[in-house]
Amino acid sequence: MACKACGSANETKLGSEVNLHFPGPMSLDEPGFFVFPKLAVCLDCGFTQATLTERELCLLRRVLAGRRQTPIGNYTDAA
Repeated sequence: MACKACGSANETKLGSEVNLHFPGPMSLDEPGFFVFPKLAVCLDCGFTQATLTERELCLLRRVLAGRRQTPIGNYTDAA
């Protein structure tokens, strides 16, 4: 598969461990959580894409959906 940034075919796939943290005041109420995305890394330009499992994506959606209904605000647009 070609890199979406530079078009190179020099990519590799790797496993990873990432601790997701929520932005703003949400981080006080919700601890971060670990996900284990698969990474596609371009070995020429460094562009990296991550893919979450369906289970991890469902968990992220559930946490964010619950937080959107609070008076603190909408934190879906991470800064």
